[in-house]
Amino acid sequence: MKKQKRRTKFNLFLILIIILITIYIAITLSYSKGNIYKGEIHQIPESSIEFLYDLTYEDNQGNIIHEQEIFDKIFEIIDNAENFIILDMFLFKESEKQVYRNLANETTEHLINKKNKNPDIPIYLITDYINNINHNNQNLKKLKEQGIIIIYSAPHKIKDFDKETPLNYFLKANRKRLNHRKLIIADNQDKIVSLITSANPHDESSAHSNVAFYIKEKIWKDIYDFEKKENKLSNNQFNKFFNNLSESQEGNISIQFLADNALVSSIEKEIENTQKGESIDIMMFYLSYDKIIDKLIQASERGVNIRIILDQSIDAFGKKKNGMPNKPVAEILNKKSKGNIQIRWYKTHGEQFHIKTTIFNKQDNQSIIFLGGSHLVNYDTINYNSQSDVKLIADSKTEIIQKINTLFNRIWFNKQGTYTTDYEEFRDTSAIKQIVHRARALFRLP
Repeated sequence: MKKQKRRTKFNLFLILIIILITIYIAITLSYSKGNIYKGEIHQIPESSIEFLYDLTYEDNQGNIIHEQEIFDKIFEIIDNAENFIILDMFLFKESEKQVYRNLANETTEHLINKKNKNPDIPIYLITDYINNINHNNQNLKKLKEQGIIIIYSAPHKIKDFDKETPLNYFLKANRKRLNHRKLIIADNQDKIVSLITSANPHDESSAHSNVAFYIKEKIWKDIYDFEKKENKLSNNQFNKFFNNLSESQEGNISIQFLADNALVSSIEKEIENTQKGESIDIMMFYLSYDKIIDKLIQASERGVNIRIILDQSIDAFGKKKNGMPNKPVAEILNKKSKGNIQIRWYKTHGEQFHIKTTIFNKQDNQSIIFLGGSHLVNYDTINYNSQSDVKLIADSKTEIIQKINTLFNRIWFNKQGTYTTDYEEFRDTSAIKQIVHRARALFRLP
């Protein structure tokens, strides 16, 4: 009898293992390798690019301070456009809650004002359908009524968005392809300008800390080509605006547009190439990609100086989170590097530290910056999100590199206020969270 029970338990265990292996294989096979889109490497003068940021923090008197530059620049771009606007934003929603700033409403007003002043200007708003899943997004309705073209990025199985119920949408949709891009391109006098950011025109995100690059030329070509392919835009609608553009001669800044999982793969290679005495500084909302974690540990063992500022993963639009994924990942990095990888937590106040920036300072006085909307997470390697980012290479003494490094050090050392806390203050050694993290990494789950 006992032997039979043991045999039954063993068989059940074996069946469970087979089921898990089958699920794992099925999930793995269902994933694509992800798209990689890399634009040309353009040389531009330093005068053609600006680094912008939003920052929420406590001043020395304990007051909550909001420094904001990004959407003021976006609204300037919209207001100055004469021939076309392409705005691609992941989250575009108003909120009934009290928020710091009504960014969705402000964006809507600027777009409608532009259309009223210039009825012939083509304006495209590209966004993920998640913003209108209940068909009650009033801002999107207002924009459509004013003749602004709304393009929903969503799985190809969705044919007619206006007829879809929320349930049908999620049943039909293969949610491995969210449009997570955050960018705008538009004309400005004799140039076409671009802005790539981590920020959304989303009311409940309005207090988030974010970053952006505003670029006055050249890179727009690659952004436009990508958007044209993604959203089937017609050349005939835009070609007449592309003639007689004034583009500067080559300068001292190298820039490249990266889309989809190109950023993650590029950062992997740059980490591999780091040498003793060089530094990697990371500001990141989500960090969980197992290969990048391993490569950071290996770089630390080579003598690379690594500092990481992480969101605590405890706030999400007024709701509390459990610290996933950053808490268990931070513990892995801390333990395996024996504390050589330095980590600090951003001190949030209900908002999120939403910055996604990686800084490489090399021994040859060259700096490499990756900035945009991409997290360093497992599911961004399997085509789950469509992303938009910029790679910038410049001498470390250039003003834009110094501005980026200054911001990092300001946050790291709590200059002019309180931004971050020591790793030990919010350290989480939960074994359960470690198991959950490793399971997510294994199955490439979001």
